[in-house]
Amino acid sequence: MIDRPMLLDRVDFQFDEPSYSDEFSLMFPCALNFGAERNVFAFNKRMLGLPIKQDPHTLVNFLSHAPQSLLTQFRADDSVTAQVKRLLIDAYAKSSTLSFDDTSGHLNTTTHTLRRRLKEEGHSFQEIKDSVRRERAFLLLKTSDISVNQLSELLGFSEPAAFIRAFKKWSGQSPTAFRSPKSESH
Repeated sequence: MIDRPMLLDRVDFQFDEPSYSDEFSLMFPCALNFGAERNVFAFNKRMLGLPIKQDPHTLVNFLSHAPQSLLTQFRADDSVTAQVKRLLIDAYAKSSTLSFDDTSGHLNTTTHTLRRRLKEEGHSFQEIKDSVRRERAFLLLKTSDISVNQLSELLGFSEPAAFIRAFKKWSGQSPTAFRSPKSESH
């Protein structure tokens, strides 16, 4: 609809993690959660404000192939955005971080070329990094007892206060309030 790939933040599945779950990361280059309360495709709300590029003719064609075309597009998502996101997800899962320079090295490209390609796809490295950090923070706050200070360090923030500010921007609440069993969001 918006004539560019949508950067998914996470996908939740109601079913338990299957033995072939590694294939899901090829289809959905984002955080994956199994055994969730409901099925969810989560993306940044700013995508809803982007202009619709489809005209009546292209929309009919698009809808006649949906939802198959959506899943085919995810399966074939070898965009630079998806590659960067997969690298960052892997790094954070291994309790490490990647700089922009490191990421361009992993993709065998220059920083200038990587920045240009991401821009052509409508994304930036910082946007992708924030998306991965946000979902990792949500997951770890809900599923572990990691302290806010440890989480801040794990996600590569310069100090806990910077993480807390970012988290409040992402969720509208502090990490402690988000973790609280009384919290209703996410």
